[in-house]
Amino acid sequence: MKTAIIYTALSLLNLIAFLIGVAFLPDTVAIHFNAKGIVDGVGSPWVLVSVPAAATIVSAGLCIAFLSHNERNRKLMCAFVYAVSAILIVLGWVFFALSSQTQGLGDKINFPFALVTVLPISLLLLFFGNYMPRIKQNAWFGIRTPATLKNEQVWTKTHRVGGYAFVAAGFVSAVSSILFTCISGNLAYISVIVLLAALVTVCLYTGIYAHVIFRKIVKDNGEEAEQSENMTEN
Repeated sequence: MKTAIIYTALSLLNLIAFLIGVAFLPDTVAIHFNAKGIVDGVGSPWVLVSVPAAATIVSAGLCIAFLSHNERNRKLMCAFVYAVSAILIVLGWVFFALSSQTQGLGDKINFPFALVTVLPISLLLLFFGNYMPRIKQNAWFGIRTPATLKNEQVWTKTHRVGGYAFVAAGFVSAVSSILFTCISGNLAYISVIVLLAALVTVCLYTGIYAHVIFRKIVKDNGEEAEQSENMTEN
């Protein structure tokens, strides 16, 4: 719990520093860039505060981890939250720097947006997938579907298979973010599409897999119970 409090405090300090920095920005700055790095949206610099604010909220979520009675789950949840919060903090300052350099619509900046945003998320998927098989059944963290929460065996099998799926999704997304950024900045948006497609595919796959496994286990248990009942009658 002490670590969670310290990390949340550091996130708050980062948010305060960010607020001070925003106060020195012009009244209107770039708040959105298209895939080609051209400013297509301007507005108040206070909009930028949403990213470090999200990092602080995520850090505060560490306290939820300590509601878990399983020490392994608690450590994994903390590590995951640390990673998410750190990514948000870095992205917040990256957007701050970019917005402070551009002010008008149509301004262009050469910056690998897709690489900076997609690659960290891809690495997070790799991290999550690698540790998924170690997550014990709980109501807070992991692949939580009606099937996985009802049956521990379904939970275990789903997280083992889901771990491979998330690692694959993260790897494909990471490679695409690097590949399309290096080939041409104009193709960088494809890596975003790959990331979203990978996430949707993995979520659907693990959800369906959990349901199918649950039905199979229920059916097998029913057949075993019927056989046992018949043997008892005989």
